[in-house]
Amino acid sequence: MALQKRQHGLDLIKVLGMYLVILYHVVYPHMPDVVTAPTLHGYLRYYLETFLGCCVPLFFMVSGALALRHPADLKRNTRRCVHLLVIMILWVFLALSCILLLRRQWPGWNEFFAIAWELRIGYIQYLWFLPCFLFLCLITPVLSALKFQSPKIYRYLMVLMAILTFGDVFLNDGEYLIRWGLGQLDGRSWDRSFFWYVNFFGIYYWYSLVYYGLGDWLMTCERFQKKKGWLLAAIPVCMLCLFVTAMARSRVGLVTYNHVYYNYSSIFVLGIASAVFLLLRDVTLGQRLAKVSTSMAECSLGIYLVHWLVLEALRQLAPGIMSRTLLFPALALLILLLSWGIVWICMKIPVVRGLFTLAGSGKGKS
Repeated sequence: MALQKRQHGLDLIKVLGMYLVILYHVVYPHMPDVVTAPTLHGYLRYYLETFLGCCVPLFFMVSGALALRHPADLKRNTRRCVHLLVIMILWVFLALSCILLLRRQWPGWNEFFAIAWELRIGYIQYLWFLPCFLFLCLITPVLSALKFQSPKIYRYLMVLMAILTFGDVFLNDGEYLIRWGLGQLDGRSWDRSFFWYVNFFGIYYWYSLVYYGLGDWLMTCERFQKKKGWLLAAIPVCMLCLFVTAMARSRVGLVTYNHVYYNYSSIFVLGIASAVFLLLRDVTLGQRLAKVSTSMAECSLGIYLVHWLVLEALRQLAPGIMSRTLLFPALALLILLLSWGIVWICMKIPVVRGLFTLAGSGKGKS
């Protein structure tokens, strides 16, 4: 029964993560300007939007909770990696073709392949998640072997990785706060690497490994079981800390800082994601809700791949509606439901099912 409850909780976390990803993509082009045109409404939105930063970390945590709970099957993991690589290659060209078709543009073959290779911003940058996920799949057997054969080394490695990757951002946040306090608003906004000579975890995507391992640990952690109130309180506190550090970066850099995409390595995002994960992990759903959340969770990869195209279609068909702030939450829900419907139908077609899910290429349904 406990396993069943936890599975429903993981499904619910996936659904929430999907909704927050879509909401961020709806909000992103209209983020408030807190530097050149600050308003009380803009500050409030900037604060509330800090919660969106936990969207991608939640996916990594659920993936780790599922992939690392049993010793890795090397053969199945290899098939899963190959399957994901095929999905990634095909979706780069499929998504880009659809975007260009919707915009009625054609840049020429050379530019087409350049955009595809770069996952260029303004076109298909959302697909950055696929190579990151492939990286996690490739390294899963190594992590699994360490966890089950050398658990002490595994724990030390995860802690070291967290300190070096998240500690770097934390120290940079502190420097920006000091510069803001001293009035050094000079537009210089590049981050230092405080652990340059020892931080071999500072490579792009390594923060995802921390969330991956954290999800596995939190899945069986019981020490916060009776501290739901503290977990709830931690979320707005971490959001406030994110808001203050993002304001410091914005003021010093003289441009509004993207406090969602660039903050995945922040300890405050780590705090929000951990609190949400623990609060929802053991949630029990009614039969109907459980059926819906399970279906959406099984379609999660496909929904992520399709939602960008649905969003682009809505931008082309109804540009006026897409810029109305009060409609953003409802628009994100509409895009989520439409994407789910499209993927659910496509997954009923054997020929194209493999383009939308990894189920069947790995151990169990994920």
